[in-house]
Amino acid sequence: VRAAELEADIVAIKEAIELKRPLTRTILETQITAAQTRVDDAVTRHAYAECPPLQDKLNALVAKRDLYPTMDELESAVTSAESAMADAAARRDFAGAAACQVAVDQSKKRYETAKQIEWDLANPEKDEPLVADETPDRFASRADLESELTELNKTVEQALASKDYAAASTAQDGINELEGLREDYPTIEELETKIAQQRAAMATAIDSKDFAGAGKISDVIDALEQRKDKEELKLVELTAAATAEFLQDPAVSSRIELDDEIQILTTRVQTAALEKDFQTATDVQNQINDLELLKETYPT
Repeated sequence: VRAAELEADIVAIKEAIELKRPLTRTILETQITAAQTRVDDAVTRHAYAECPPLQDKLNALVAKRDLYPTMDELESAVTSAESAMADAAARRDFAGAAACQVAVDQSKKRYETAKQIEWDLANPEKDEPLVADETPDRFASRADLESELTELNKTVEQALASKDYAAASTAQDGINELEGLREDYPTIEELETKIAQQRAAMATAIDSKDFAGAGKISDVIDALEQRKDKEELKLVELTAAATAEFLQDPAVSSRIELDDEIQILTTRVQTAALEKDFQTATDVQNQINDLELLKETYPT
């Protein structure tokens, strides 16, 4: 219960920060592209359990498009408001002209604000220097962090099974602490999103002939890519270790049994997906992935 409360608090804090963050249509489109990429990736990996919340986030971002016009649309709004004010004045509708003046001022303010935000994005040297997140010392990668969390979850389950509630509580405290570190260790997908955002900023800086700013952003991209490469390498190492452990205790004894089992499980995945039972689809797909690894062990 305590873990659930902490998670809810973290989500609320993140949402509050996001609401206060300056936003323009350009930044919004970057977020939409990143969200769509995460949805597509989850579908490709058959990670159906991840799909509903990712799709909800994507839908919420798309719905914001009407709230954040493009720069051309904002500029057009200023022109339209000025034209309406001029027409009202020409008709000697001075009350109407005064109301239009308010609209002109508001349109100009919104346009200039959006323009400044996008300029700041393209010229990061104006603010605090852009630096890639340094990897904290406790873990070498996000994969190591997740591996430790997996072990702690196993410890909780074992402790609860043996009714050792003190041990379960201690392990759960460790889980809560490590879950709080996830923001310090971005996933491969999160790093890819950061890289895409920095590349967009660098392209804007180059278009503006701000080559010094582009150079700084390029350094950030290099650091992020190095960190992504390290994460990918560590993930491969952990996957290989898990595969070796699984192969020591195979679930089938022949290729025929293996193919039959994969076919049965594939049907279950398809059925679960159609019924939108993404949790079952995810669990069964993981079983299929494990069995696929055995094909080299049981050639046709």
